[in-house]
Amino acid sequence: MPSTRAKPNLRRQIYLALVSKVEGQLRDMFTARNEDCGLTQAPIAEKLNIHRSAVTRRLNGRSNMTLETVADMVWAVGGCIDVEIYDPASKPDRNNTLASETRIAWRPGAEPVAMATPDQARSLVFEGAA
Repeated sequence: MPSTRAKPNLRRQIYLALVSKVEGQLRDMFTARNEDCGLTQAPIAEKLNIHRSAVTRRLNGRSNMTLETVADMVWAVGGCIDVEIYDPASKPDRNNTLASETRIAWRPGAEPVAMATPDQARSLVFEGAA
C-alpha cells in the first residue's frame, strides 16, 4: 500500500540525514566498544553523570541531542568526530540523493533566491557575479 505521507521538504531531509548519520555512527561505536571491551551503558551514564535511561534514549534515537550532547556521548564511548559540510556539486561521486533533487541558488549575503534542479542552478546568474 503506497504511503499517503508527504515527502519531507529539502530542509527536513537534510536534518533527517544528519540525525540518522550521527545516531547510526554513535550506535556503531557503542556496539564496537561493547564487543571489544564490554562497555555498557552504565559506565557511560556514570562518566556523564546522567541516568542510564538517558543513555538508552540517546542511543535509540529517542532524544533530540544538541551538538554538545553528541560530543559528550562520543567522548564517553572513546570516539572522535569528523564533520564535513560540502557543496554536493563538488562531490558528484557521492551517493547524495539530496543533490540530485534540488539545489538552493543564492547570492552571497542574501537569502536563497530560487529552488532549482542542479542543471538550472548551474545556469543561474547572480547579482554581482563576475
